[in-house]
Amino acid sequence: MSKSLHITFGLAGYYPQNYAGTESYVRNLAHYLYNSGYRVSIVIPDPSGELTQYSYEDIPVYPFQVSGEPNAAEMNGLKSPKGIDAFRDILHYLQPDIFHLHSLNRALDSRHLQVAMDLGIKTVFTGHLGGTFCVKGNLLLYGRTNCDGTVINHRCTACYLKSKGMSRVVSEIAAFFLSNLKFSKLLAPKRPAYNLINYKERELSTLKHADRVIALSPWMETAYKNNGFANVSLVSQGINTKIFTESAQRKNDVLFPLNLLFAGRMHPDKGIHIVLKALEHLHPDDRRQINLTIATIPFSGQTGYYNEMYEMYAKMGYRRWYKNAKPGRIVGLMNESDLLILSSLKNEAAPLVILEAFSQKLPVLGSDYIAIRDMVRDNYTGKLFQNGNSRDLATKLYDLLREPTLLAQWKANIPKVRSTNDIGKDMASHYADIMNGK
Repeated sequence: MSKSLHITFGLAGYYPQNYAGTESYVRNLAHYLYNSGYRVSIVIPDPSGELTQYSYEDIPVYPFQVSGEPNAAEMNGLKSPKGIDAFRDILHYLQPDIFHLHSLNRALDSRHLQVAMDLGIKTVFTGHLGGTFCVKGNLLLYGRTNCDGTVINHRCTACYLKSKGMSRVVSEIAAFFLSNLKFSKLLAPKRPAYNLINYKERELSTLKHADRVIALSPWMETAYKNNGFANVSLVSQGINTKIFTESAQRKNDVLFPLNLLFAGRMHPDKGIHIVLKALEHLHPDDRRQINLTIATIPFSGQTGYYNEMYEMYAKMGYRRWYKNAKPGRIVGLMNESDLLILSSLKNEAAPLVILEAFSQKLPVLGSDYIAIRDMVRDNYTGKLFQNGNSRDLATKLYDLLREPTLLAQWKANIPKVRSTNDIGKDMASHYADIMNGK
């Protein structure tokens, strides 16, 4: 197979305007392929209407304009997304061998994958969020237990309605009617949100026809198979070893018995408020034994949350808050810490920060959200607390202060992590198989 294949990636945003986990994943994969002789291009939606075609690190990026304020019907699958014709024109112009979609949001989703299929382009999909299966994103069944990700119309509708404030009994009754196709068609135009589950089913049905669906973690592979996917392959996450080199010991000492690090976007889904509430639950004498370092990226539209969290943090006397810390600085902070704390409530698939921490031999104290539980072995490479439960997290912190030898045990159990080059090699193999009809 010639290495001159043309791969076009589609995702919700890209550098330099957007930079987070999905963008980093695509960037690393794109550069591996580009350096291996592939043609690579990227397509992104542009709600600002200000972007034109540009290149970033030698990779051409093609924006297409979408509405800055989508309506509910568009978001819930009742109307074609704005900009889809412009997207079609870009794909027709680029003529890639494979279109690889990394997004399922209102501006770029399964309907765009269908456009690629209709143009005769081979297709691949990689989901990066729990929302691939769950319209709430948190994969918590009725807000209580981890869900297996199987989309069942009545159950998902009832679960969604309960999350909106209905009682379990009322949500079950309402779901009975809403899952009925006739009732759904009558109500959807007036209440587009009632079409969410039907749209999710259609979305997954389209993805089943992709030439390949890539699962980033074992739990996602299982969820795809639970939903009847036969075209799924596991390609586990990896880290950029140019930045996160393997480390066997902390390089610096910080004079606290327990040094915690939170590294991630400042968004309610990441649950930093759970961490701060847990610290508030502790006795002041215990809290003084803990140092919390925060390395974060402000998230668009969440200025109020950012400011509220900073005020809570500073009020407790903490001073190590780093805004827009670069990856190299994150490595240094990891080597000054005893534990990475990952309090995500939802919308994770295979958190890259866990592997980055593991590369520095840093155990993880994380919520038992399904994506985190899949990567952190409880009492072996870290500790899990009940998702969203600040008092349970406080208990785990209290226990660690009194049994700090656990940290050394967990550290010793951390396995070697994969690299982004490993991902590139795996994906190159999949692309070749797809072009060969395998």
